[in-house]
Amino acid sequence: MPNKLVWKDRSSGHEGYRIYRSTSFIPENALPAALATVGPQTLEYTDNTVARNVPYHYRVGVFKGNEESLSPDRVLAFMPYTGPGPQKLLRGTWENGYFGTFGLGELFDVDEFAAATGIVGLGTLRYFATRWLKFVYKGKILFFPDASFMISVKASALYQLGLAYGTDDQSLWVDFLKTNYGIVPQNKKIQKGEEQFIVRFPRTRGVPMSETTVQPDSYRGNEIDLCFAAAFTNLAYGKLPDATPSVDDIVNPESATFITADNMTTRNANSMALRGGSGFDAIGGSIPWDNPNGNVGYRPVLELVM
Repeated sequence: MPNKLVWKDRSSGHEGYRIYRSTSFIPENALPAALATVGPQTLEYTDNTVARNVPYHYRVGVFKGNEESLSPDRVLAFMPYTGPGPQKLLRGTWENGYFGTFGLGELFDVDEFAAATGIVGLGTLRYFATRWLKFVYKGKILFFPDASFMISVKASALYQLGLAYGTDDQSLWVDFLKTNYGIVPQNKKIQKGEEQFIVRFPRTRGVPMSETTVQPDSYRGNEIDLCFAAAFTNLAYGKLPDATPSVDDIVNPESATFITADNMTTRNANSMALRGGSGFDAIGGSIPWDNPNGNVGYRPVLELVM
């Protein structure tokens, strides 16, 4: 299970190279112990000690005596298979990156998804989605449809089917849910072929709700933003790096507002994200937890079970 590093010789008279590795960003003033040291003629290193599906940060330092010059922080991961769709990253890193898109039928179309999850009859199914968008985020492979699958659905009904959080860690759930609906396991999985997928709401907080009440700081670095930041070079204008279409070409603006997993603390909580169209990078709004809303879509994220 190797990660291979290759670098160029841009110095002279140096004594060798040190390879540094961490599971988080490696700051220059707080280096971990060197993973390995190699001679001045060696320009590559294969790390055979990595775990599968774990993103690792690396830096290479060229040294002479007490002086050392470091490469930028780079992220690599050993992920031999990443589920359906493209297998090669188009943009970003193995910590948060974008693979591209593939046809809806290669994973689940709207009707297949509705039957697999049991959402049939909970709201109005929508057939505007045409493809899946594939990402890697902190070692997890995620799939977003390009449009909502359903509108006029109660968020509480989805919670009762186990489709909200994607985890049985009850510390993440707000007391409001436990009080009104009991503790419902949130580990719904659906299967396509030999693969399983966790079904849940997308997450719009970089910092868990239990740890901060500060807004909008708590939204920075969240799952949706970091995934889509790898797909776009300019979120403000929605431009793709290799073309000029707007964000609408990759995220269908139909039902652009959709339910998220983070902010459901009251019956009228801020609990939706605006993604698609002019509201791509906005968060807010008020959606009744117990009432269906035709202006809000159910756009799930599927997480590959690895």
